[in-house]
Amino acid sequence: MPSLLITGATGFIGRYLVDQAIVEGWNVLALVRPASSIPVHWQAYEALKVVRGDLRSLGPWVENLRDVDSVVHLAAATSGDLAERVATSILATENLLQSLDLSRVKSFVHVSSFAVYDYSDHASGSRISCQSALEKTPWRDEYTATKVFQEQLARSFSTQHSLPMAIARPGFVYGPEHDWNGGAALQIGKSIRLVFAPRAAFPVSFVKNTARSLLKLISLAAVPATTFNVFDSPVVSYWGFASAAAKVSPTRTLIVPVPWFLIVSLGFAAKAVSYVFFSGKAKLPEVLDERRRNARWRNFRYVENSSFTDAEYCDFDEGIRQTFAKH
Repeated sequence: MPSLLITGATGFIGRYLVDQAIVEGWNVLALVRPASSIPVHWQAYEALKVVRGDLRSLGPWVENLRDVDSVVHLAAATSGDLAERVATSILATENLLQSLDLSRVKSFVHVSSFAVYDYSDHASGSRISCQSALEKTPWRDEYTATKVFQEQLARSFSTQHSLPMAIARPGFVYGPEHDWNGGAALQIGKSIRLVFAPRAAFPVSFVKNTARSLLKLISLAAVPATTFNVFDSPVVSYWGFASAAAKVSPTRTLIVPVPWFLIVSLGFAAKAVSYVFFSGKAKLPEVLDERRRNARWRNFRYVENSSFTDAEYCDFDEGIRQTFAKH
């Protein structure tokens, strides 16, 4: 039986990935942090071995990698200061790669993010593909910087050591534990949600579909590393996502569209105030910061969908129902 290492196994995507890998017949080695809680139902999986360890430093966890054939590397920092992000994303990735038995590992899937693209380098309505320009200095934020460096490290290692690799860049992954506030940018009280740029494309991927896609990428790893955007098809708009979520939610919700031109106008006004009173150094919220706003709400055409949709995948309506109907 093939042996699959999953890092970040108790994270949002990781928990679903472990479940799907077991269903598909993998012998799974789940690497989790020492203090992480383990899902109760994992105790019933005979083909699952949980190893506790911290990728930021070498330790006993390394000894468990000897029989690994394939890897899906999810571990990364989604919060914390720059030092914490560098340690958890970049140093951890370096330690993992250096600890693998490269004579045995046949496939490595590195999970990156849509965050690596330079959205301010593309006009509204243009294409975002795997070949699109990546973010560059000055960085949009710390998360983007560490994801770009983490991906570059993995890609370079693949080339230098002839390690077959697939780089997965998921879009906005949603599910019961992470619903992107029903597609809304702001919520007023309990029943009013503001949907920014309602017509803009919202390249989401239901978490169960994401897990299936990552497992299918194992067979597509190559040298040099190949890159895949991962999102569900067809792509919905922010308004489409918010409307669908509101229809199945047990909580009555009023969704209010806020057009893109209004958001941009507010951003320009805030930028002017920042330059006049703070020499352009004011820390603006996401909606008023041009580069972060473009990354979240500017309308693009997303291509090279690699979610490998088939009969086993949840369609959009089912993903929405599983995410919002029980809230």
